Amino acid sequence: MPYGSSHPIVIIGAGPIGLAAASQLVVEGQSFLLFERGPSIAHQVKQWEHVRMFSTWQYNISDAARHLLELTDWSAPTDDAVPTGTELINQYLAPLAALPEIAPFLHFQHEILSISRAGLDKMTNASREVTPFELVMDTPNGRKHILARAVIDASGVLRRPNPAISSGHRVEIEQNLPVRYSIVDGKRDTVVFANQSVAVIGSGHSALNSL
Repeated sequence: MPYGSSHPIVIIGAGPIGLAAASQLVVEGQSFLLFERGPSIAHQVKQWEHVRMFSTWQYNISDAARHLLELTDWSAPTDDAVPTGTELINQYLAPLAALPEIAPFLHFQHEILSISRAGLDKMTNASREVTPFELVMDTPNGRKHILARAVIDASGVLRRPNPAISSGHRVEIEQNLPVRYSIVDGKRDTVVFANQSVAVIGSGHSALNSL
């Protein structure tokens, strides 16, 4: 048995991808730990919960998650309906996270600070592939170190927005003006944007939603 193989698989982020990964590991009989930076599941989804998604339910529920949920009294949403972020959480992610196969291994307010191979620097290759990962994290009970045999990063990109220009450098306007990196909520943000000159940067679904 390779060194470190007895350690759990660590999943970073308890959103749609992280919970789907956890479901797959449950089905495969693998041990895991699921860490979420926020105080609840799908913390980043809640930043755009008012937005209707761009794909139907059938493309947003993993096979493994559906299998586990169908063993309970869960009522599956209609495949061809298009959920909002709120519906994604309430009708799918919350019931999934509450399953007894997942809930005990889900930890909130755990922020991963760094990941490395335990005891190895970046120049060491010997035994690297069988050496466990070491994760350093901030938790409600202080800083902790844990070992993992594999790491799945499902933390998303919402907290790492792209710069306004394609060169990859942040321009002066991004540093001196209040820039919102999220889709506007027509109800909640009315006061924020009223009587203001607003520039929307981008031409994708998120920009069109905001417009």
